[in-house]
Amino acid sequence: MSTWFILASGPSMLLQDANAVRGKGTVVAINNTVQLAPWADILYSCDPAWWETYPKLWRNFPGRKVAREGKAKHPEGIEIIPASHDMPLGRNGLANGHSSGYQAINLAYLEGARTIVLLGFDMQHTYGMAHWHGNHGRSANGQPLGNFGCADLARKHFPALADALRREGVRVVNCSRETALTCFERMPLKDALAL
Repeated sequence: MSTWFILASGPSMLLQDANAVRGKGTVVAINNTVQLAPWADILYSCDPAWWETYPKLWRNFPGRKVAREGKAKHPEGIEIIPASHDMPLGRNGLANGHSSGYQAINLAYLEGARTIVLLGFDMQHTYGMAHWHGNHGRSANGQPLGNFGCADLARKHFPALADALRREGVRVVNCSRETALTCFERMPLKDALAL
């Protein structure tokens, strides 16, 4: 489908938003947001430690399980997309952008999306929280998982990505209830569903 919905883990992400996009296009759930959309088409995470820590969330997930190639090894059963070092938009692989959301947008572009709708892209600690599901605990090997301490760094990469996608004719609409991203068109979700 040419419309993709990317459901990130920002604190403003709600179950009702996930339910509203079901069946409306290709849906990507990022990390723990698969709990709100277990029917999503794609589960995406850029962090190998996430896959190791949450096997109950992804092992029985029926859709594609996708990650970007990196230095650390991902568990078996994960589709690995080559890494691209072209910024802001990887055209033969996924550019980093310091967030799974950035990489999922790049994936949608690579797979032919013409419209990309973003939800849960707070890119800030809304309500003093890192994620809608609370903070991650420790990984399977005892290391703490990231709780988006790199929000400032990640946010800096999005304006160039937005410009590159506009030049490619890809419309990106940020329907996140709360967001620090100002580089994408803003719209209530109900209006985006009518596009």
